Amino acid sequence: MAEIYIANMAGEKAPGKSPHSAGEVYVSDGYIDIVTALVVDDLVQLCVLPPKCIPLDFVLESEDLDTVADLTLTAALMLRAGTDILTNYNFFVDSTVGQAGGIQAKEWIAASFDNLRAAYSQTVEAIVALKVTTAPAGGGVGAVRGILTYRAQEQQDV
Repeated sequence: MAEIYIANMAGEKAPGKSPHSAGEVYVSDGYIDIVTALVVDDLVQLCVLPPKCIPLDFVLESEDLDTVADLTLTAALMLRAGTDILTNYNFFVDSTVGQAGGIQAKEWIAASFDNLRAAYSQTVEAIVALKVTTAPAGGGVGAVRGILTYRAQEQQDV
């Protein structure tokens, strides 16, 4: 059965910080130790995107979560009250970074870019979450860290 894992920065008691001025860039840096093997459709909530903010970049750092190298992860926005990632709000799709550990930065996904830039239209917090799209055959465990940079909506974004 699929689980939802919640990192330190994605919990209810850790709301995102909204920028105070135009041009300010903020960081939501989420960290979690995965202590049980992931399965398909598991969600790992990492970072918070406050309402009326635009994501600029997302970087995933992972230890080796699969000793056989089958694991794939998709990073996308989800609503805090949601039960799944939002369609077409992907930072990257089917990343293999968890197979041996390493770093995965946001990819340029043309179909998702305009949606991510328009994320400021959300009136509620969004969460950057990982969804397990292919389960790890080796069942490894380890640490996962997500680093989201974002800024407030500005006049040119309207």
